[in-house]
Amino acid sequence: MLSAASRAGNIHLKKNKIVPSLAVQKIIPAKFPGGEDSLKKFLAKIKWPYTNDNISGPIKVSFYIEKDGSLTNFKIEKGVRPDFDLVALETIKKLPDWLPATKSGKTIRSKHILPIDFYIEVINN
Repeated sequence: MLSAASRAGNIHLKKNKIVPSLAVQKIIPAKFPGGEDSLKKFLAKIKWPYTNDNISGPIKVSFYIEKDGSLTNFKIEKGVRPDFDLVALETIKKLPDWLPATKSGKTIRSKHILPIDFYIEVINN
């Protein structure tokens, strides 16, 4: 039997009844300035290394958006080839500050994983 003090996430268990919590915390995710379209335009300018092979992504880069909107702790979560991974990582490091995430109206640090999709097809004449 669960006591009145038992908790599970945002649900309180009380005398074997599930009661929604009154303390709902709304989280608004971090955003790139200008929105998703601006981020896509920024990523479309990536200059990929020369290759003789067909190659495609995504390359997934993770980073933290700090309370002030700055980006830190960059990491390749899923790569395709070291030279392409490095270009993706260096590009993400050049992103401008983001609008930070908020939780119940207060800015918070958050983690973001950004997939960079691309496809390079080598055409031999």
